[in-house]
Amino acid sequence: MEILKNAKWHKEPYLDLGEGYVGRMLPDGLSQITNGDKFGLIDLDGNMDIGFEQEHPFEKDRFIIFEDGFESGLISFDNEIIHPATADSIEYFEAEKLYALEIGNDTVFLKNDGSVLNTELPVRSVKNHEFKEGVLLCEFWTDKEKTNTAEGFMNPDGALLFKPQYTNSGDFNGGIAPVSDLNYDNPCYIDKKGKILFQAPRNWEGIFEFEGDLARIYVEEQGTAYINRNFEIVIEPQKFGSTSGMFSGLYPFSVELRKGAYNSDGEMIISPELGFTEIRDFTDTLIIVNQPKFKRKHKEPRKLWAWSNIIDQYGVFDFEAQKMIVSPIYDTIYTAGEDFVIVSDKNRKKGYFSAMGKQLTEIVLDDANDVYHKKSWVKSGSFWGVIRFD
Repeated sequence: MEILKNAKWHKEPYLDLGEGYVGRMLPDGLSQITNGDKFGLIDLDGNMDIGFEQEHPFEKDRFIIFEDGFESGLISFDNEIIHPATADSIEYFEAEKLYALEIGNDTVFLKNDGSVLNTELPVRSVKNHEFKEGVLLCEFWTDKEKTNTAEGFMNPDGALLFKPQYTNSGDFNGGIAPVSDLNYDNPCYIDKKGKILFQAPRNWEGIFEFEGDLARIYVEEQGTAYINRNFEIVIEPQKFGSTSGMFSGLYPFSVELRKGAYNSDGEMIISPELGFTEIRDFTDTLIIVNQPKFKRKHKEPRKLWAWSNIIDQYGVFDFEAQKMIVSPIYDTIYTAGEDFVIVSDKNRKKGYFSAMGKQLTEIVLDDANDVYHKKSWVKSGSFWGVIRFD
């Protein structure tokens, strides 16, 4: 069976893991690997960096998260218990090397040496999965009895930017963050000193954080609009359907189920008439789209675009050239890193394309992993090997 079209074998399929698998690619080029019972780490040359020694998935130079029933804890690589399994959830902040353990109505932070980070105020919950611009949005307990909370921002050393006093907050982007007061009222934008930069008009019912040049707002009885960093409306309010975050520098909207997008100047770059029901980030000019076909034709748009009437078909669209570069015929497509995508057909067979739309393998692989330095672990039949994209 032919597998490669515009790629080469770095290591032809040789590794039989039985019920195990080669897991996700880590930032250092190592992949998690399991034989079904224990976990280890392997590099792209097939060398076991760490053998099958652990009972849980792990990464180098950090504690291992383990589960006991519905609760989680931390152990060291030598199986020393760092924190017992009493946490409802554990979040790891890689750049800051901090673990956030949510335990009941409190969140405790542990450093990489296992010691507790002393925060200026007790933290009830973490509101984001990463520190943005050096600060983390959290909900803090504001009294000793732990009956009142407010949102605010914390540095990696546990210090507050300023007194927590908000609700419905968003993250900082370019030094600007959206907040509302404790009565869920008076939305405004603030700087990192807590100074109000802009008080939203009363008919702005919702304001959101900036992404790139623009921020989304919701205007009472008029719909969704976008503002620039001078807090001026550049995309007028419209009765969009659901909207999501910026992708490839564009700002999405929907008309019924069909997606479209504007650029930061308010120009429509992707028309909903193209029939995309899903749009996802890929490169600066390419997006992954779902351009479904219909089971039945209906004159009424709501019936035509009902989920029960469409069959997903994913492809890659070049919005500068306004053309498909990977035909919308696949069951799903997802990014694989380094400007590669993995496609999957209705039989769950997989293959690779480049950002130029060039097919690199046949769509026959049983599994396919992320790319690191133009190499990737793949599974063909019962065996795992490594493909190289020169």
